[in-house]
Amino acid sequence: EKIAIKQNEKDLKLNVDNYMGYTDLKKLSEDDNLKIRVESRENFYSNEIYSIKITNKTEKKVVLYDGLIGDEIKLASGTDERLPSVVEESIILEPGETKTFKINFAKYYDESTKSSQIIFNKIRIMNDYTGNEQSEDEEVSKAEKVYSISIPLE
Repeated sequence: EKIAIKQNEKDLKLNVDNYMGYTDLKKLSEDDNLKIRVESRENFYSNEIYSIKITNKTEKKVVLYDGLIGDEIKLASGTDERLPSVVEESIILEPGETKTFKINFAKYYDESTKSSQIIFNKIRIMNDYTGNEQSEDEEVSKAEKVYSISIPLE
């Protein structure tokens, strides 16, 4: 069990059992296809959990994460980029759909570098997506567009 005491402005805060705090972020990145808003970050001693609200502004299905393609999501921290340790579900949006997802990254609370951005590295706007694609090549061949977008956290 871990116990930490940290100072927030004038107050001392006691954090027990790995939980270190909550940050309301409300950081936004938007283009013609997507609106991505990083709502918040929960800090634990060995990881950070981000709550991210995503809106598909297209008339096509959009795939941001399905686990088939490598390096789909990254957390940038200084010169380091980390892949998520846990993504609760595939991040696939129907036309016009808005959903909130939680993404967990390994990140120690006492590391000196702060998390600077979340990168959705291989966003696919799909012409035809079944969810049964067997390879990265097969999935990318069905995409109208493949691109990346970054959301600054600072």
